[in-house]
Amino acid sequence: MRKISVVLVGLVLLSSSCKKKEEAPQYSGEIQLSSEILQSDEPHFYGFSFETGKISLYTLSDALADLTAIHLIFGENFSVDLYGSDEMEAFHKNGLFSTAAEAETFFTNYKEVLAQEFIFSATDIKENEIWTVQTGKKHFAKIWIKKITWQTASHSDFAIISIQYEYQPDGSRNFD
Repeated sequence: MRKISVVLVGLVLLSSSCKKKEEAPQYSGEIQLSSEILQSDEPHFYGFSFETGKISLYTLSDALADLTAIHLIFGENFSVDLYGSDEMEAFHKNGLFSTAAEAETFFTNYKEVLAQEFIFSATDIKENEIWTVQTGKKHFAKIWIKKITWQTASHSDFAIISIQYEYQPDGSRNFD
């Protein structure tokens, strides 16, 4: 009986140590955010949460993500806008840079949010723009629009936006 108890305790300890550990959120990195709208009973779109570090699907009835891309097509002209959470003024444009090297230098050296005024959306975004994003929790992120590519799908064209980001989860205005 004693051997069975020892074996059972060993199996319990082994199974508890094999449980999948939750991954810590990624507070910085690069994402590929799509403006594609997936049609079903209710349209779904992609959004990014700085807090979880993940892209997820949302519906119009869901609370908005921290970052959502919407594309606009006017004849042969395309543009992409970014929207934040909670219909709030979430965006401050820090600059548009002529090269990726200049944008990277600014992004790397940008250590403190000094902006006081934010706008509702980042309209007609361009490659090598740097923006500050204020989330619904009044936390801050900095983003660098690295690349915008247009894709064609059977139901619609859409954009894929490559975004480098860094998020400050404690609500301070300083990036480490």
